[in-house]
Amino acid sequence: MAHKSARTAAGCVAEPLLDADGLSRLLSDLYRAIEDPQGMRDFLAGCVAALGAFSGSIVVVDRSGRTPRFMACHPHFGAAAETYVGCYDDDDPVLAAILKAEPRRAYLLGELIDARQRAVHPYFTEWAVRHDVGDVLTSRVSCGSSLDLMAGFLRSRAAPPFGEAERETLGLLLPHMELVNELHLRLDRLGVFADIAQEQMFHAEQGLAVLDEDGRLL
Repeated sequence: MAHKSARTAAGCVAEPLLDADGLSRLLSDLYRAIEDPQGMRDFLAGCVAALGAFSGSIVVVDRSGRTPRFMACHPHFGAAAETYVGCYDDDDPVLAAILKAEPRRAYLLGELIDARQRAVHPYFTEWAVRHDVGDVLTSRVSCGSSLDLMAGFLRSRAAPPFGEAERETLGLLLPHMELVNELHLRLDRLGVFADIAQEQMFHAEQGLAVLDEDGRLL
């Protein structure tokens, strides 16, 4: 197995669920996502399988206005997502907790939400029950000065809760997710700067613009 984790409450060392080959396959999909959106979807599907979840999502939001910049779900669970956005998006206790928690690590639900809140909050007593959500594993990394990338995974009520092994596995992936998002943002900025330079040269009728096949300035 890859890197060993922190000790569990029982004093045992929990190891990530992925071996070297499994981790390599996941990271290959993730880094492919810099240029190919399908890479992120494949990565997310691999995470869902590795973590034993029935659903997972990755979202990049603008921290100031919580405006989604990117979202991927696997699988797309239609009705659950619609009722979440319609009723609980603005009052999601897990989201509120993870935004206040220390970034660059994964969290088990019990670390973020106390038992009393789980017993009374409609997110847990209505939405989670209706859609058979028994447990949540979630995480956040900061991307630049204004963006947050969050990943969350769900298990059914009949399944055992997430444990240290799942948390450590997700924790291994977080630095790579952070780096991929930063690289993607840098490439976007380079593309914008190239477009601006090309436009300025055109209007000034100065210089020689050499373009690639997509019309970007070389």
